[in-house]
Amino acid sequence: NNGDGDLDGGFLGVSNNMDQSVNLQSVSVEIYIPGAKLSNPVVTDSVPLSSSLPPASVDDQGVRTPAVSFSQTVFVRPDVLAFLAANQNLLPQPPFDMTVVMTITGISDTGDTFETNEVSYPVGVLAPSL
Repeated sequence: NNGDGDLDGGFLGVSNNMDQSVNLQSVSVEIYIPGAKLSNPVVTDSVPLSSSLPPASVDDQGVRTPAVSFSQTVFVRPDVLAFLAANQNLLPQPPFDMTVVMTITGISDTGDTFETNEVSYPVGVLAPSL
């Protein structure tokens, strides 16, 4: 949150290089806080993500171009922020760093489930943030 009263998140980019569509389902979120008195990850969450990636395209010369999608999402939901604020005594003294680790899950047209590689975002937590 940048103090404007709106939740802040970010954009996640996903590409599909397969010959089938993939329907994105959710983002698995794990939050790691070094020095916390809680076991890491201190929070695990799942954030809905509804988007569809068409199959990769192949031109008449056989050049394959993956389908690409960018989705805006909230990485740390309000209930997670409330949990962190309620448990400040178990967290390091601000300012401290936390790492938000995400994996996106999607289901293909054939029903196969796919997960992306993990993506990590460092987040600096300041005293007024909690």
